[in-house]
Amino acid sequence: MSPQRSSNGSDRVALDAFSEPDRNLLAGLAGRTRRVDAGDRVCRDGMAEPTLHALTEGWVCAVRPMQDGQRQVLDVFLPGDWMLLRDLASEEASATLVAATPAVVVEVSKSGLRDRLAGSAEAARHLLDRMAREESLLIDRLASLGRRTAEERTVRFLLELHDRLGAPAGRFELPLTQALIADVVGLSAVHVSRTLGSLRDRGLLEIERSTVILHDEASLRAIAGLEAGGLAGAPKGSEPGVQA
Repeated sequence: MSPQRSSNGSDRVALDAFSEPDRNLLAGLAGRTRRVDAGDRVCRDGMAEPTLHALTEGWVCAVRPMQDGQRQVLDVFLPGDWMLLRDLASEEASATLVAATPAVVVEVSKSGLRDRLAGSAEAARHLLDRMAREESLLIDRLASLGRRTAEERTVRFLLELHDRLGAPAGRFELPLTQALIADVVGLSAVHVSRTLGSLRDRGLLEIERSTVILHDEASLRAIAGLEAGGLAGAPKGSEPGVQA
């Protein structure tokens, strides 16, 4: 199904998921709002793409297709994220954005954003910090694919999501299939299922109807080698304001 598009004004200002600095930027630059269904593409790898996309609702994955028909998920974006910020200086998309759930995205002109940053050192610093956090998550996933065990990869990814969501201690909603999780951590869906089963049998975590319950967060963080909040970056809304 192709994406549904909307220019409704109320959609354009539905930016509660974003930090204050992001809202200040988007207030002057937000363009068309797009509603997409799970499985729809937001943009396509290698194609001309004059806009960046800010995610206001739902979950979206950045995907790189492989020659054998498989895919590698490079990023998982959550509400309040700018997607593929590394593409700001390029007129092409570096990955395919695919909605993992029904989602709402706001289009932002790359040229308009570049002009805004050129005139505001504060806004430029804020977005560079955002870019650095996005890159840090990507580098950590690359390290996982190269050097971490299946259990370490899986636990680390789940804790990353827990921390980024700012979820109440011990549980969070996970609207991703095991097949999609497998594409993030570079394993087969069967291997992910076995890994989650082992963690459940040892009383460390379980997944009930898309809710992840961390029964022993300290032990899970020891497995992942990850301190609390270690990959999440600053909580949304914690940064000083950026003036439009």
